[in-house]
Amino acid sequence: MNVGAPPTALRRKLGAGRPPERVQAMTLDRAWRLALVHGLSETAGLDVVMGNHAVRPVDPPAFADLMEDGDLAILLEGVNGFGVALLDVQLMAALIEAQTMGRVLGRPATPRRPTPTDGAMMADPLDRVLALFETHGEGLPGALTCQGMRFATLLTEGRQIMLSLPDEAHILTEITLALGDGKREGRLRLILPEKLPVRDDTQGGPDPDWHRGIESNLMAARAQLSAVLTRLHLPIEQVTEWQVGTLVPLTAKSLTQIALTSCTGTILAQGRLGQVAGGKAVMLDGLTHPGESGAPPDDQGPKIGALMTGKAPFAGQ
Repeated sequence: MNVGAPPTALRRKLGAGRPPERVQAMTLDRAWRLALVHGLSETAGLDVVMGNHAVRPVDPPAFADLMEDGDLAILLEGVNGFGVALLDVQLMAALIEAQTMGRVLGRPATPRRPTPTDGAMMADPLDRVLALFETHGEGLPGALTCQGMRFATLLTEGRQIMLSLPDEAHILTEITLALGDGKREGRLRLILPEKLPVRDDTQGGPDPDWHRGIESNLMAARAQLSAVLTRLHLPIEQVTEWQVGTLVPLTAKSLTQIALTSCTGTILAQGRLGQVAGGKAVMLDGLTHPGESGAPPDDQGPKIGALMTGKAPFAGQ
């Protein structure tokens, strides 16, 4: 009981007699919360509310099974090695919808195979979240495993996770998110190194075994290439009317000027359509120098038709 004189109105207005506000201590959970809320809002305009946050060890034999149907797997590279980010189909779709339409649709997304375009649209939001987590989590136990981790490339199957990461135990961070208006729930999972590499400062140069290990992992990874015959620019109302059997106009040089592109759309080589052992093939005419990019040139000559068959009316870049 306070037996002193009651504070005056002016003292009350100035906050006299009030206990000082407590400064909320930073934790891994709060660091991820701040990084996700601000990072996804800044880069994609996506409003999220972080739900559960769980951390557990995971061994290499379980890496491949972590990738579920519709998951987008991204290889991360940092100062401490490599990691993998897994975005489920709802989180991936919400990021795409927020960036293309400015809002998250109410209906859940249907699982599908992610494309290189999907991966490219995830790069900036993911990198921003990881950078903010580094800032908020600085000095916290367990935060250093994420240091410097950034988008490296897209992984297309669970087996590539095993090939890309060292054969040792890792830490799995799993975070659930309420997306948009909260009607949809997504999940972000991160597979990060459990132990930080021990660096010997007495050595004059880099560890050759460390570089050989990175080279071995990278050389064993599969590179996804696309052979692009041509690029079309058509009205959306025309595309929505496509059916199996629809003829899509191609340029006369589509079969002789094929671009071999990486997952980012960079042209690596050019060639023409050929045949090997009864199957279709691309005969390379030349390699593109690093830094050059573009698309097969449009031809204004006579048009030919491509007969569309199969379940999907169109597949391409």
